[in-house]
This record gives sequence, structure tokens and C-alpha cells, in this order.
Amino acid sequence: MKTIIKTLICIITALSCISCRRTYAPNERRGTNYTYDFMDFIDITVYGQDGSGIMEISPVDIELHDFETEDEYIRVKKDLSLINARLMQGQTSDTKIKVSRSTGLSNGDVVRISVGLKKSELNSDMNIEPYEYVIDGLHDLEPIDLFAEDFVSFYATEDGSLYAHIKDPKRYPEELTDNLRYRISVTDGVEPGRSVLSITVGMNEQYLKDSGYGTMDVFMIKHGFAAETTNDRVLEKMVYPIDFSASSSIAVERALYKALYDYEGDALVKICNLQQTPRQRISEPYCYMVVFSVDEDGTQRYFRRQIKMVYVDGEYVVIESGERESISEEYVYKPFTESNMIMNFTMETWEEPEPAGEVSG
Repeated sequence: MKTIIKTLICIITALSCISCRRTYAPNERRGTNYTYDFMDFIDITVYGQDGSGIMEISPVDIELHDFETEDEYIRVKKDLSLINARLMQGQTSDTKIKVSRSTGLSNGDVVRISVGLKKSELNSDMNIEPYEYVIDGLHDLEPIDLFAEDFVSFYATEDGSLYAHIKDPKRYPEELTDNLRYRISVTDGVEPGRSVLSITVGMNEQYLKDSGYGTMDVFMIKHGFAAETTNDRVLEKMVYPIDFSASSSIAVERALYKALYDYEGDALVKICNLQQTPRQRISEPYCYMVVFSVDEDGTQRYFRRQIKMVYVDGEYVVIESGERESISEEYVYKPFTESNMIMNFTMETWEEPEPAGEVSG
């Protein structure tokens, strides 16, 4: 009987101890007796899928009017420069911010954010004690197919070059479709209906760098997408040089504007004409010269570019463009030497100037 009583007492005591325990709350031991806190000067972004989430940190912009005195603003500004709170995936920076983990995150994870400085190195009364950040808001990514037949087609030209044509550019955000780059290879020759294409899709590296994404993976996760980047497809079609006698000049002109705007921007004034030399027609039948005008500092100037253009999936597409060359205005209305005018998009005709000293009449 005594043994049973002792056992019960032990059980009751153990249960009492358990009930007395209090769950630890993140940051409950973190100091608060400071004028400022480094956490108030950073933005934390968590994105991606639960279980594979990503964290990024960037600094908050501050201004003089955010502080009571100019001296306090200067002190804090100096400290924030020392901390350099920028932690971005795919990018490097001389930051003093350190995190226990920034990838492979799940909702509920606690990430420890610290500053690699000593209190004595600071100019202001700023709390730089480690902070425990609880991950939240991660959700499933939307699977998208960048190889779907109704989204993109793959074709060849007669010289064996392989290309991709995005048929439905509005299906996904413009910044994605405008910057997709397909790399295509084949090992068994180029023959529609037979050749197997090995395809990898990526994104314009300069765009990723300039936009702060760094990599395509980061871009996709930030936009809530998940996609395979490699695939095999059978070559669908061969495209042949354009028969302009059966072509719509309006559709051709629209395609030229779309292509040249990517290079010239708002400075582009007018697509003037499309020409082709006999050499191009024989050895480079997909290549042409497009003449256009731009406005540079209020002055209209004239240029030409060599382009490569095809007609695919019911659309005229410029697939390559060379450097622009300055030309005389006369070639807005007439062809270059030994060149043929394919399409003229101006209503005027060129008249040869009369020799100096002669009078018309």
C-alpha cells in the first residue's frame, strides 16, 4: 500500500512540474532597453513553397524627418551603413547580417538573425542582439508548363538552325515570356517529324541580374511558379523563306516595329522600308535590311539593320537583328545599290536632286 501511495505521489509531482513549465516565446529574453533596434530598419521577405521557402533581407530607406534630431539621424545612418543589411539569393554583398538559415524553410521554422558587430562599434544606441524570426506565409507553387504545345513551338530553317516561337505570350507574366530563352540541340539531323530535340529553357541573364533575381529559380519562386526546365520534343516543322507577294504589309510592318522597339525604345519614329540584296536572297534567304528613322535629341536620323525574319504559326517574327548603321535619308525612298525593295512603308517617292548650277524648267 505504501508503495502504491509513493508511486501516486511521484506521478502527481511529475504532472505538476510539467504543468508548471512555460513554452518559450521567441525573443522573450531579448533586450528592449535601447533607443533603436536593427530589426526596425530591415525588410524581411519570405517566399516559395512550404518546405523549400527562401528568405531575403533588404534595408529600409530612412530620412532626416524620421528622427528627432539631425545628430541622431547621422548616427543611425552610419550604423546602418556598417550593417549593410542586404541578403539576397544569388547575390553577394559585404553585409554584417547573418542568418541561421535562408533556404529550405517551412512555416513555423525559427530563423536566428544576428549582426556581426560589437556594441562598441556602433554610433547610436541600437539593439543588435540576435532576433528570432518565425517563418510564415509559405504556400504551394503553381506548376506551369514552359514546353506545352499550345504555348511554344519548335521549328527549323533550311540551313538547319533551330528556334522556339512562343505562341501564347499572354499566358504568363510579360516579364517571364519576354525573357525566356530556349537552347535547342539535336544529334540525328534536322528533319520534321523525325528529329528529337533536346531543349533547355532559361531566362535572359542580364535581365535577371538587372532585376535583382539573380537566377531563374529565384524568379520562378518569387512569382509562385514551379516549372521543369528540360524537355525532349520532336521537331514540328521547317519554315521557308517568306513569299512577300502573298504577305500582309500591315502584319510585316507590325512585326518590324515590335522587334526594333526592343532596341530603339521610344526614340523609334518610323519603319520606312524592307530591302534584300541578291546575295541575301541566294545565300541568306531569311535575311533582309530594314530602314528606319529615330529621333535623337530632336533630330531625325536614319539607320538600317540587317534582320532575320520568318513566318511561323501564322505570325511574322524577327528572330535576329544586327547592329544599326547610319544611312542617308535618300534610302528611305529608294533601294540601296544592287538591292531590291521588298516593301515600302512610306507614301513618298524620292526625286534625285538636280546637279548644282542647273536650273529646272
